[in-house]
Amino acid sequence: QKKNVIDWYKYEDEHKHKYLGNNNLISPDTSTTLNPHDCLQFSVEDNWIEFHLSHRIRPTDFKYIHINKAMIDENDRNKSPKKFRLMGRLNNNDKWTPIEISQKDKDKVMGIEDNSIELELTPSNEVEFVRVEYDINENAETTRLYRFRIGSDPEKIKQYDEN
Repeated sequence: QKKNVIDWYKYEDEHKHKYLGNNNLISPDTSTTLNPHDCLQFSVEDNWIEFHLSHRIRPTDFKYIHINKAMIDENDRNKSPKKFRLMGRLNNNDKWTPIEISQKDKDKVMGIEDNSIELELTPSNEVEFVRVEYDINENAETTRLYRFRIGSDPEKIKQYDEN
């Protein structure tokens, strides 16, 4: 299996929103439940991660949750990613195509002191593979990734569950 590739499974939260996630990368929806080592750590050259989802989805939103910055050393606070780009494809051999971020969130950046960022996505094609690319803060030697959420229309996931 390639480095930076994770298989995800389905998770439904208390509001009946369906998300896809893996281990500590899902639920609960707060940075205060994370511990400093509940993360995936990458060198600065590895500025992407790929997910093989359990279902085809039409992504509607993306959320990245980082550990509460008050819980980590001040020198490590710049290790969070700051700007995200998403790509998708239906089959493993397909070419990656952009999953567009809505106009209102297109220039949104996660600051060094921020614990999360939410991005609304414009309607896209269905995908089963998602690539999350991110920019890192200056002077960071590594990047630590904690939790991702990729939202989709719950009815569409329900249809896949029934098949």
